[in-house]
Amino acid sequence: MLEREVRENGLVGMRLSPIYHPKETWLNAPSNYALWRKAQELGAVFNVFIAAPQIPQLEDMVRRYPRVKVVVDHLGRPEILNRPPWVENDSLLRLARYPNVWVKFTELYTASKNKVYPYRDVQPFGRRVYEAFGPRRLLFGTGMVGATRRIPLVDELRLVREDIPYFTTGDKPWILGRNALSIWTWPKA
Repeated sequence: MLEREVRENGLVGMRLSPIYHPKETWLNAPSNYALWRKAQELGAVFNVFIAAPQIPQLEDMVRRYPRVKVVVDHLGRPEILNRPPWVENDSLLRLARYPNVWVKFTELYTASKNKVYPYRDVQPFGRRVYEAFGPRRLLFGTGMVGATRRIPLVDELRLVREDIPYFTTGDKPWILGRNALSIWTWPKA
């Protein structure tokens, strides 16, 4: 099915959402090896919406299939602490050793305990992600859209453009779009 959708309909990837099944271990089950092999063959990208405790399953698959491009959504949904190491489980940082993994630097408001813009309680962990992956492996995304949006889009953009102190001027074009252009192939108009 993946091959048909890629070859006939222009699909460039798919989203896997193990976060909705926190006690299951299907992500790295042998029954999924064929899907990952096919994604590797076709150049398909997997966006993975995952919780921090599930990341070891993803790491297993990333190690097995190093040519599958993987984008981890929303900083891997960290459980933020108010002291070092800043998160309950920093397994996301281990994924930085794999060059085929990128991270969406998004939904800081969801990770934040106090929900106060610019989510300073998330920033220490954000800095660790930035230092581990570097600006060429981080992406911006809008989070929820429409009526379910948690913060206005203008504030999400302002967060990346102005209020994350460790993002340099040179980093921002990569995080805001250039990295996405290097990961996904876009149909020619």
